[in-house]
Amino acid sequence: MPELETPGEHSFVATDVTVGHAGRMFVVGYDSMDNDRVQVLIFNQKGGLLQLLEVSAPGDQLILLISPEGLLLNP
Repeated sequence: MPELETPGEHSFVATDVTVGHAGRMFVVGYDSMDNDRVQVLIFNQKGGLLQLLEVSAPGDQLILLISPEGLLLNP
């Protein structure tokens, strides 16, 4: 697999990845230098960045609780 092209100062921290239709790779994570803003990066098969989606605003406090069984819980 080729190296993925990430934007900026390489402060993106990947937390999850999946492969979608047409071989596109969806990488979810956060930008550690931008108040931990949640982002989704979409790459093509060659590792080129197609799109960067900002899911949260800077400074948003996101709370995610997961049970030991892997179930999402409401805070």
